[in-house]
Amino acid sequence: MKIHFAYLILLFSILASCSSDSESVTTQNSNIFINEFTTKIKNPIQLRDYSYDNQGYYGIFENPNDSKTFNGEIDISYENNSTQLHLTDIQVIWKSNLDGILFEGNPDENFESEIISNLSVGTHTIYLEVAIPNENLIAKDSIILSNNIELTTTNTALSVRLNWTQYEGNDFESYLVYREDHTPIAEIQNINTLEYEDSDFNIFPDEYAYQIIVKTSGNHNHPIGSNIEAMHPGNFLRFPYSVSKIVNDPLRNKIYGIINPYPLNENDKYGIVIIDSDTFEVDSHILIDKKFADFDMSPDKQYLFIGHEEVDGVTRLNLDTMESTFTGIYGTHPKRASKVEVDENNIVYVEKHTLGSSNFFWIFDGNNGTLLNQHAGFTSYSGSDIEYNTLNHKLYSSAQTQNITGRVFRWSVEDNDLNLDFAFPDLSNYILYSADLYLSNDNQTIFWHGRKLDLDLNIIGFCPEGILSSSPDDEYISNNKNLFKNNFDATIVLEYPTSSLINKTSTVFTDNNTLVLKQLHTSINGAQEEYTTFMKIKFQ
Repeated sequence: MKIHFAYLILLFSILASCSSDSESVTTQNSNIFINEFTTKIKNPIQLRDYSYDNQGYYGIFENPNDSKTFNGEIDISYENNSTQLHLTDIQVIWKSNLDGILFEGNPDENFESEIISNLSVGTHTIYLEVAIPNENLIAKDSIILSNNIELTTTNTALSVRLNWTQYEGNDFESYLVYREDHTPIAEIQNINTLEYEDSDFNIFPDEYAYQIIVKTSGNHNHPIGSNIEAMHPGNFLRFPYSVSKIVNDPLRNKIYGIINPYPLNENDKYGIVIIDSDTFEVDSHILIDKKFADFDMSPDKQYLFIGHEEVDGVTRLNLDTMESTFTGIYGTHPKRASKVEVDENNIVYVEKHTLGSSNFFWIFDGNNGTLLNQHAGFTSYSGSDIEYNTLNHKLYSSAQTQNITGRVFRWSVEDNDLNLDFAFPDLSNYILYSADLYLSNDNQTIFWHGRKLDLDLNIIGFCPEGILSSSPDDEYISNNKNLFKNNFDATIVLEYPTSSLINKTSTVFTDNNTLVLKQLHTSINGAQEEYTTFMKIKFQ
């Protein structure tokens, strides 16, 4: 009895191991002489998946709702004078320690066996047994796999939501949530809690691999874990250069961006980047030798008028043909970012300013490039932004003095010249720092320095600082930190990622519930602008 019991222990050890039997054999048939007879499970291999559990573990982690494909090979070597076996002489059995026999049959013409099977929930040992009954020969191989938990991942704006199925064992202690690190990002001790939202991202990551591991009180020969799923938060695009400003083209489903690399003397890294907002891929990079500062799209969406850095001129880009025409030169000035606005007749207004001097405007005909007028602004003011309103045909500008006091001005356009209507606030109520100016899509509201102004520059409400864009229906507004509901309380809908390495955040809306967030990333010391990230976010 002791010998028999030891033999059983040895046999169980062989079956439970994840290795194949291999040996030279002697057959009973005098015409068949086999030197070696082995079998091996080729797919999946035992070391297919890497789990971060327990300082790292290679194993097989399956989704229990997926069909499994198992493939094994058979190797038989004969002596020179041996007769070859027929395929029908070889019997193949696939089986599970939990589900029993999965397949019985013969190998294919390549001496392989492949099956597709659905397994019950649990940790399975899968056996491949190949026999030659007439010769009393058998070869075996086995693998162990976890088929316990289904994990799904979803990008939801700026987070990744994890959902998984409940563990069915009776030795549960907790769920461990892993994200490409040996330390879990969360431990959940309620067996009925089957969701976790990961929003702890300092900067936009590449894809992260997630897994749920079940911590148990029992001993198991393989970690009890979910399938491993990769996901990053949102639809993500990385561009290798600095992009300073973006604008959306709703007719062609394109996003245009001005490229301003650092330092500004790098060749072939300027121009305009064009992104397909449907596929969210870079479509093209054009005008790569031109340094641009600002642009505006014509109200009919046919042209992009682009102001130059350092050179006083504007390029007109036909958005149907991508043909460009340069207008200028009207003289040169020290580099100061110009602002560009265009009206419904393609009359272009360019605001220029130099340090310690007045701001001034050029007005020219964007259809033929004719300079129509030059208009001086105010001494000691430098421009911040301009907006043309096609509803009342007025030009609005914001400006600030050297001591950081700011105002908003409204200009009438008459006989190709600008006439000042009035300004806000009056001279006795200067506002510290003149923030960017933004005009709502319905042309009814001006956002400036935390205030909502009507078209006559009267305060009609308040808003967060630095509003940069709004949804087409103006129901949502955005600055460089948050997405807000455009209501009395300016309810925060989303908070954008922040980091000491993120600079120059801006947004555009592609429809009423989708925005594209642009962020410029710099080196650790902030001395060099390195790349720009774009994220397409559905927020409702």
